[in-house]
Amino acid sequence: MKRRDFVKSGLLATSGVFFIDSFLGCVNPNLQTGTVDQYYKGFQDPPAEARLFVRWWWNGNRLSEKEILRELDVMKEAGIGGGEINPIAFPEGSDPVGYEALTIFEEPWLDMLQVALKGAKERGIICDMIVGSGWPFGGEFLKKEDQTQMVTIETIDLEGGETYQFNIEELLLRVDPEIHSRNKKVYRDLQMVRLVPKRSDEFTMGEDLMGHVTDGVLSVDVPKGQWVLYYVVKLTGYMAVINGSPGAAGPVLNHYSRSATEGYLNRISDYITGEVGNMGDHIRAMFCDSMELEGANWNGDLPQEFEKRRGYSLTPYLPFVLKKVGHMGNPLEEEYGTKFSGEVTEQIKRVELDFYNTRIELFK
Repeated sequence: MKRRDFVKSGLLATSGVFFIDSFLGCVNPNLQTGTVDQYYKGFQDPPAEARLFVRWWWNGNRLSEKEILRELDVMKEAGIGGGEINPIAFPEGSDPVGYEALTIFEEPWLDMLQVALKGAKERGIICDMIVGSGWPFGGEFLKKEDQTQMVTIETIDLEGGETYQFNIEELLLRVDPEIHSRNKKVYRDLQMVRLVPKRSDEFTMGEDLMGHVTDGVLSVDVPKGQWVLYYVVKLTGYMAVINGSPGAAGPVLNHYSRSATEGYLNRISDYITGEVGNMGDHIRAMFCDSMELEGANWNGDLPQEFEKRRGYSLTPYLPFVLKKVGHMGNPLEEEYGTKFSGEVTEQIKRVELDFYNTRIELFK
């Protein structure tokens, strides 16, 4: 066998497409027969979608037309088929070498996007683009109701036969999960307060104490025995976008909210379409980077959606299916709260599963 034929055959064999005629359509739509030479030519000059793609990070949105076109030329020369445009935070401590930071989706930034998309198309380079900037996506412009939400609990063991008073603000501040990417502004709202026996062989939701709050103080007369004070707190806007670029940093979006998510996506679409026209003519795909939501689990309509989908109310069980939250939204591994019987514990676990499934359905 000649060396040239051996190389061609070896390449095709290791690719796993030696006997797959349909591969020709992927390599070159004009090839109709599966000869070795035709396969080999396809590998010699593959179309853009079959070439390597790169992540094209726009560090700090420090951009210029000249540099964008230079980088596209570098990609073309290297045989790169496509790039994923990814506006991202500028590396801390790096030298901007005279480039000014542009704000994402403002006119100067959109002009640079137009340059990139037009230049890529002229060079036969495919462009994908991240949704927003950093991960998970969000932005300084988000209204409170559109920011990421988490409900979590805190517990306090109480000895009976005493009257206790708690400052609500101090209770709220005790709920402070170890968030990796902490947002500067965090909203804390008290959702529920209950007094529950320390031990119980039957399910009990406990005594509702929300009506015992006056002028920012919770007062409660605790009967004799051992009790647990449960309180549920909603945290809103607690997490900031990781490595968000100017204009798309700040609080993370509430990904469980249909209206917030659609509003965010429509905002991006409107900006880009207004500058470059139909997005599909210039951008092959938009994608979402990794989703480190750090404990996000809530939206205002979740209780109603839970009851509609599961056929019963989540409210009686909520403090018991929630967990105290630690690093990056992971549950704390510690003993706390009421000790229910094994049968009741299994019942609560089934509700917890329904809670997870409802969130998955809303997230979709």
